[in-house]
Amino acid sequence: MNPRCLDRYKNWASWLGSFMTLAKPIPVMLKGAQQRQLGSILIARFMRHLHQLFLVVDAIGLVGFTVIGGNEWLVSGTKF
Repeated sequence: MNPRCLDRYKNWASWLGSFMTLAKPIPVMLKGAQQRQLGSILIARFMRHLHQLFLVVDAIGLVGFTVIGGNEWLVSGTKF
């Protein structure tokens, strides 16, 4: 970024613009965050048993990502 352009961003609040509304606590979002935290606590107790399942799902995701990425590369016609 050009250093001269940074002059107008001296006040970080003006740089954030409309995103400042996200800094306010929204009750629905707080409740959702609390529910996810409690869910994480419950899942953490069973992670020892879910470890193998997680590895299998992760491996399937990596293979899928590789196949889709390779297909997109082939379709695009880009040379290696």
